[in-house]
Amino acid sequence: MAWHIIEKLLEEVAKHSTFVGKVWITAIFLFRIVVVTRICDTVYHDEQAAFRCNIKQPGCENVCFNDFSPISHVRFWGFQIIAVALPSILFIVYAAHEVGRKVSRPTGNQKLGTPIRNSSIFKEKPKNTKEYFKRFLKFLFAKKRAKRTLAQRKKSQVSEEGHESEIKQIELNLCRGYIFQSVVRCIVEIFFAFLQFRLFGFDVPEVVKCDLDPCPNSVDCYISRPKEKRILLVFMFCICLLCILLNLLEIGTFISYRDDDEQKPNLKDFGVGDSAKQHKMYAKSFLHPEDATNHQESDEEEYRRRIDLVHSDNYI
Repeated sequence: MAWHIIEKLLEEVAKHSTFVGKVWITAIFLFRIVVVTRICDTVYHDEQAAFRCNIKQPGCENVCFNDFSPISHVRFWGFQIIAVALPSILFIVYAAHEVGRKVSRPTGNQKLGTPIRNSSIFKEKPKNTKEYFKRFLKFLFAKKRAKRTLAQRKKSQVSEEGHESEIKQIELNLCRGYIFQSVVRCIVEIFFAFLQFRLFGFDVPEVVKCDLDPCPNSVDCYISRPKEKRILLVFMFCICLLCILLNLLEIGTFISYRDDDEQKPNLKDFGVGDSAKQHKMYAKSFLHPEDATNHQESDEEEYRRRIDLVHSDNYI
């Protein structure tokens, strides 16, 4: 089995897990994958070949072995590892999909903050009457330009608020998805623990009785390495219980400290946290509604002041 594929996927899962989730990944690596690939293969490699019965009736040993071991311990544990890791792998796919839907950070209009005073028509005195009237006509539209600039600022501010709301929704979806995959993972662990107990129990006998056809009568069949298999069976069941406890602890910790950022999944690795932070910093550069109102009032005062200057003798 290509275990290196599962290992790489679980490494990616560990990057986005809580501390308890990382401990669970470690338990999967050290106590399951390593044990199954390095230890169990040597113990179970001759499992059927070393199964012997005290009669040489053709087909008797095969029937008795199939009744004794409906599924090999190694294959059962391998399927268990894949089934347990599947929810976390699907969560990574879901997280990548959610982040892919995130809108890009708006760039805004850097010219919106340019003060009108810097482009005032009265910055320099007109040279002649024709130039005066030409500049005065431009000045009449100053208020309209100010309102248009303010409207663009408000529109950009609404866009920023919508972007921030979308970022928060993505983070909420990822948190919910993380809790859901932890619950599903825990259910799968409990199911396989129950299934292992029903199929194998906690004991591997040295001798089993078999009276199935084509055996002529009750025969004795002998198991290879029964004590080693018994130890591995109990060990893997204990690891399964440990993983169940870790999953329950992770779910409880995540729910209890849902307002604590340190206990949440590492969403920054998904590209959400950094963008949200940059987005908030960028949004602060825009005016708040009350500031925009004050800015509009100041533009109107500036407009009235300039109209008064137009009628003064200094610009005629």
